[in-house]
Amino acid sequence: MKKQVLVSFLLLASAIAKAQTEPLTKKQIWKFLTQDKHVELTACNSSQSFFKSDTISFYINVNYFYQSAKCCEFIQWEVYKGRKGIQTEMQVCEEPSTAKVRTEGDYFGIKIAGQDGKFFLERKSNEKKIDRFEVLEITEVQLPKDRNRVQILTLARVIPRNK
Repeated sequence: MKKQVLVSFLLLASAIAKAQTEPLTKKQIWKFLTQDKHVELTACNSSQSFFKSDTISFYINVNYFYQSAKCCEFIQWEVYKGRKGIQTEMQVCEEPSTAKVRTEGDYFGIKIAGQDGKFFLERKSNEKKIDRFEVLEITEVQLPKDRNRVQILTLARVIPRNK
């Protein structure tokens, strides 16, 4: 019995290690971004961290923040299958909850580009690049207060190159 448990544990550990070391593909990134008609990606924006931080984690389930972290301000990207999206800034700690009014500049298109074995997510609005991120990983964790799992897209901000 002990041997069966040990063998099962070793197989599970090797499967997890293999999953973590496999390189990300462009297809996996698009699958993550277009798993439904539209996907809501939410990042904590405390102290305007979204605009200042080099690394950003987008969670596909906003319940993650309600269950595991104290966050009042959020950036949300709603991504639609047509590879278009809209960004919303909101806060939930002061009543009433509020969101910034969306403007034309909040709408964007998405492009995934590959370069030197890495993948980059580029957002463009009116054919002008808004920002560019290296896609670091897509992971999954369990929510602390229930058995649901949440997917996480981790991006690293890339300083735009000079034209």
